[in-house]
Amino acid sequence: MDFEKMYRQLDEFMKNKGNMSEEEALKKFMELYNSHDLDIEDTNEVMSIEKLDEAMEAKDEKDAKRLAKEALNLDPNNADAKLFLLGFEDDLKKLDGLDKIIKETEDYLTKEGFFDEDNIGEFYVLYETRPYMRILYTKAITLLENGMVKRAQEVLERILELNENDNLGARYLLSGVYAYFEDKDSLNKLIKKYEGDFGLSFDLAKLVLVYKEGDEKKALEYLKVLNKKNPNFIGIMIDKIGHDEIINKVNLSYYSPGDLSEAVNMIADFSFVLLPMTMFYVWIRKNAKKLK
Repeated sequence: MDFEKMYRQLDEFMKNKGNMSEEEALKKFMELYNSHDLDIEDTNEVMSIEKLDEAMEAKDEKDAKRLAKEALNLDPNNADAKLFLLGFEDDLKKLDGLDKIIKETEDYLTKEGFFDEDNIGEFYVLYETRPYMRILYTKAITLLENGMVKRAQEVLERILELNENDNLGARYLLSGVYAYFEDKDSLNKLIKKYEGDFGLSFDLAKLVLVYKEGDEKKALEYLKVLNKKNPNFIGIMIDKIGHDEIINKVNLSYYSPGDLSEAVNMIADFSFVLLPMTMFYVWIRKNAKKLK
């Protein structure tokens, strides 16, 4: 959220740029910002972001909740603070809570004009709408974790409508959803839309879909592609890579193409698809020998 805080400060700076051109003002702002000499009185919105940062770093749950509530007192429209507090609730309350936050945030953004046609497709470019996108993404994941795949599809498609560049990676989850429903046309359209994307998820989605259709020859071709890009996928699926190794080596927040963390993240994203497919694991084990 540091970028969002910076953009809010930039807005305040530009309001008082005097006779400077926009280019001169932007250059001056960056000089002051990078040297920590920026002398702007923080707005309630900026102080709310800072307070939420403190809440996220708090080691004690009681302190974390208190700081997040203080963030909301400073800015009642801080959707990230609402989402953070919702994380302390049990799962039964989470979906209802997400819907409540989404409704409140939509009302606020509509009032401020952010749902104007010109902004649709650019919702992650606008710092004001980024929290809303994060809430939608959280809802999609929550729905998938609870087997509500069709509802998750609607949310994921809405995310891509609002943010065509898909900074959050919703397209990868959506590819799994299309594979789950064996919707080849929608999967192909999605892959074509993001042509040039080298993420493994599209390859896994194609593999799962053709396997479910009964085309084992085509499935084996996709399995070979996956294995070439990241052999760790098969290693995990056939238990060659053990639980302890995964726990000790995997980074869930950062990974590089071909590493173990990439494979684990992809399998985790597709868990709602893969877990019911018991024979798929047997098929991979059987065909793993053919890939050597």
